[in-house]
Amino acid sequence: MYVLKKAKLYSTGKFLERDLLFSTIVEDIGKNLDTKYSKIMVAEGMTVIPGFVDLHNHFNGAGGEGGPNTRSIPLNSSSLIGSGITTAVGLLGTDGFTRSLTDLLLQARKLKSDVDTFIYSGSYQVPGPTMTGSLAKDIILIPEVVGVKIALSDHRSSYPDRASLIRTVTETRVSSILAGKPGIIMTHMGTGKLRFEPIFDVVENTDIPITQFVPTHIDRNKELLTASVEFAKKGGFLDLTANIRGKTLESIRYLISKGVKIENITISTDGNGSFPSFDKDGRLLNIRIAPTDAILKIFVSLMKQGGDLLNYFMKAVSENPASRLKLKKGKIEKGYDADFLIFDDSLHLKYVVSRGKVHTI
Repeated sequence: MYVLKKAKLYSTGKFLERDLLFSTIVEDIGKNLDTKYSKIMVAEGMTVIPGFVDLHNHFNGAGGEGGPNTRSIPLNSSSLIGSGITTAVGLLGTDGFTRSLTDLLLQARKLKSDVDTFIYSGSYQVPGPTMTGSLAKDIILIPEVVGVKIALSDHRSSYPDRASLIRTVTETRVSSILAGKPGIIMTHMGTGKLRFEPIFDVVENTDIPITQFVPTHIDRNKELLTASVEFAKKGGFLDLTANIRGKTLESIRYLISKGVKIENITISTDGNGSFPSFDKDGRLLNIRIAPTDAILKIFVSLMKQGGDLLNYFMKAVSENPASRLKLKKGKIEKGYDADFLIFDDSLHLKYVVSRGKVHTI
């Protein structure tokens, strides 16, 4: 049991000076809490926020669009913890042929001693790879599997027809109901001309709710971001990819200005995944690896510059993704998991608490 004394605690959209008592969960929040049976961490002047919940992370490696030398390698837990990520969902990327879901699962279990980890079955291809021979059984029988990854409107996707896509979506929905899981369909969105049409086609021609889908990378260009407004206004969820050059904050401001509810927006890192660029003929121009610490850098920048986007941003990187995963995380409240980040007065990340375990950065 630990107690943070006089922390500047982010809760319900504002910072308050409070004591915070925690074990693996938040035990109590208040002023002058009894510390008789607790280890005291003096936190006066320190900023404490919820840990980041990353819905889209390639912690077992990704890439390869430029050949074997462009494949990224697996991350260790210190890479995630040092980036403020206390919960991560891993997935395969373009390569659903030579990369293994079993390896992804075992990497998730390796990281679990320090970070809460989950995975998606599938890959860019539809139907994609599974571990049990069945997407439904992956979701029902493997605790870490919380949904499926697919890709649409991208020259690297398999361009599934309506029947194949409906089969994948319905299998995910029914199995997630049976397993009591969120059944997220993490949908990689490319720059293809179809944009959201395949999803609208499924939703309009079946009884599948639009909330089953979580389209990601939706701000990769202006046309896709503009199209995403209609998707969100129909009740759908959107996932932005964190960009330290300010694009993410511009996208949040744009979506809010168009009437999209902040509860419908999440931000993930695509950490350790590849960012390839192709010319108009599909030839690879260059490739880089997505950083795991983009959300952390954006937060620090926001704190330093101030403004009205901090509360929106915090919901999108903590509370909202935790809600998608049906987890009691993403808030610093009594009874919630003890997952939070502690910054010194210079806004350097000093400690990360993950399920009550204190990591010094």
